[in-house]
Amino acid sequence: MPLSAPRSRTPLHKRQITIDAFTRDDGLIDIEATLVDTKPFDFMLGTERPNVKAGEAVHRILVRLAVDEDAVIRETEVAMDGRPYHYCQEVETRFNLNGIKMSSGFMKAVSERIGPADTCWHAHQVLPQMATVLVQATYPAKRDRINLLPPAERPKPPMINTCVGWQDHRPHVRQEHGNHIQTADSPNQP
Repeated sequence: MPLSAPRSRTPLHKRQITIDAFTRDDGLIDIEATLVDTKPFDFMLGTERPNVKAGEAVHRILVRLAVDEDAVIRETEVAMDGRPYHYCQEVETRFNLNGIKMSSGFMKAVSERIGPADTCWHAHQVLPQMATVLVQATYPAKRDRINLLPPAERPKPPMINTCVGWQDHRPHVRQEHGNHIQTADSPNQP
């Protein structure tokens, strides 16, 4: 169902984020994000870009993370095709996430590795969504491997009771993961 019809309005800014996942021939998974900011009018950004044209990228930031089967980042690449200042490009060499695992504590590890003054806030912002895309991209294969185990040996899915669709009273959760349901009623059920 779409959103309701908006009131009369004028566009101010557009941010597009695209994140794709790919299996590489060497067994790694590439998670690739592109963030593009544009405005629908000409404006002055600063002395380096005194006249940004309507539709011209204020930011065009690309981040690629190559991740192994354990969700550990093995390769990091950042490119800034559109940036407000020339020194923003320094992030391309400072943004190294190799060795960090994309799991619980991921963003804390990123912040510990790259301090706030040495990062690009926009590249930093796409990282949690990149981790989610990794989960989505690898879920079917992980589920199939887990389903080969005897039911008593299958680990509890971390998604149980983390959102409306994965509440433990839902039929698909009870059917597929019944051995991990602790109570008859969901603690979050209305």
